[in-house]
Amino acid sequence: MTRYFLLLCLFIPSVALSEVYKYVTEDGSSHYVTDPQDVPAQYRDQVDAPHKLPTIMKSDFKLAEMNSESATNSKDVEIYVTSWCGACKAAEKFLKANKVKFKRFDIEKSSTGKKKHQQAGGGGVPIIKVGDTYLKGFSEPQLRQALGL
Repeated sequence: MTRYFLLLCLFIPSVALSEVYKYVTEDGSSHYVTDPQDVPAQYRDQVDAPHKLPTIMKSDFKLAEMNSESATNSKDVEIYVTSWCGACKAAEKFLKANKVKFKRFDIEKSSTGKKKHQQAGGGGVPIIKVGDTYLKGFSEPQLRQALGL
């Protein structure tokens, strides 16, 4: 079991650091590969350099400076969750422990929740909306800062 885990650990970083090459066929279809040798010969002139993909950050937001008086009373808080998500449960527990009023949307049971989750950028859960700020994932320090706690 340990051997498989170590093998997996070695494989994951190489996938994360892979470069992506793009080429377009005559019919206008875009194709992406991780090895330039996988590009058919007639399209290799299109792949001089790897195609630049956007950097994906766990938390892509800016937080405004807030004082403790403006904390949770002036910001609407929503959380988009699933029933099986441990981080979602931890985030909800944190909000309740800090007496933060929030609206909970289970994206698997609520069509409104699913729609709002997609509008917030989709992807994983939880997504926590504090005013106009979206926090992807649960980070207690980031949530404290967003709430002004």
